[in-house]
Amino acid sequence: MNKPAVSIIIVNYNVKHFLYLTLTSIVKSIDDAEIIVVDNNSIDGAIEFCQSSFPEVIFIKNDENLGFAKANNLGVARASSDLILILNPDVVVSSSLFVTAFSELEKSSEMGAVCVQMIDGSGAFLPESKRGLPNIISSLYKITGIYKLFPKSKKLNQYYLSEVDRDSNEGIEVLSGACFFIRRSVYQEIGGFDERYFMYGEDIDLSLQLKNHGYSIQYIGSQKMIHFKGESSKKKNWRYHQVFFDAMYLFWKKN
Repeated sequence: MNKPAVSIIIVNYNVKHFLYLTLTSIVKSIDDAEIIVVDNNSIDGAIEFCQSSFPEVIFIKNDENLGFAKANNLGVARASSDLILILNPDVVVSSSLFVTAFSELEKSSEMGAVCVQMIDGSGAFLPESKRGLPNIISSLYKITGIYKLFPKSKKLNQYYLSEVDRDSNEGIEVLSGACFFIRRSVYQEIGGFDERYFMYGEDIDLSLQLKNHGYSIQYIGSQKMIHFKGESSKKKNWRYHQVFFDAMYLFWKKN
């Protein structure tokens, strides 16, 4: 039996309608894909809601919320393709996304991962599409919001790499966990996601591991993808801030 062109791993948590939209866009965009949904014990009936419409999808139901990193590692372990796409459950993709990513990864064995420009549901650019590795100063500018006052300042916008044009195709330091392509062999070589991260920070850590292993990350600004940001994690509460700061502390302590 031939391997699929790509295994798509989606970690879902209580966003059944967005998951349905995401799966719809995938099956319309690519025929030769293995789709694996890892559900982190959703209570909205996501699997039951989507299963009948997408019988080709592999659903893995966890008995508890394992977090983003561990659930993705479970999905990759189940995957059969040599190429992996880590994807959020609240996105819309197109066929050109796969064509462009496949082409970029084939250019060099040193290409560790490929990511694209993300826009939200209103068409606004999402700055986390391209980021630099955080340090104390750049993180302070980001957390306090100072960077927003001077959007063209390279110094104050190190976190979001203001010097990299959003529509350009360039190498960057940090990809977004919402959407990136990576060879399964590379994912395994760097150890996948560090499962000590529950949510947030794991994509920054994985990006650093890619760099430490001699791999590059390619940002494709000419290719856009819709990301309905924040649907699977509401950010207007203290729990979000606690998890975010815990993740940043873990990254700092580890690296």
